[in-house]
Amino acid sequence: MADDAVLKAIAEMSTELASMRTDMTSMRTELMGRMDGLEHAVAAKLTDLRSELISTRTGIMGRVDRLQNAVEAVRDDVAVNFGRADHVASIGKGVREEVQAIASQVSAMERQILRLRTEMDELRRGNP
Repeated sequence: MADDAVLKAIAEMSTELASMRTDMTSMRTELMGRMDGLEHAVAAKLTDLRSELISTRTGIMGRVDRLQNAVEAVRDDVAVNFGRADHVASIGKGVREEVQAIASQVSAMERQILRLRTEMDELRRGNP
């Protein structure tokens, strides 16, 4: 009888072990299915992220190009304005030099007029 009880206990354990093995196999299959699903979902999200990254990078590069063009336009405007300012300064310097030359001539003419007036006054008084 003791042998029957041991055999019965072994049979029950064998049945329970087989049941546990079946449960573990189904759990493993379920987990593998979930893992595959998650792997596909992560791969899809990664693909979407890469697409968004490429789109964002393209947008940023376009904006950088537009900003670079704007900076170059401003740089060209500044160069033109500096060139124009240099030209105006050159004209101003030329005008200043011309005014100084005319002032020198006017001063010489005034001295000449004063000398001629003095000579005229002396001639009128009869002093040659």
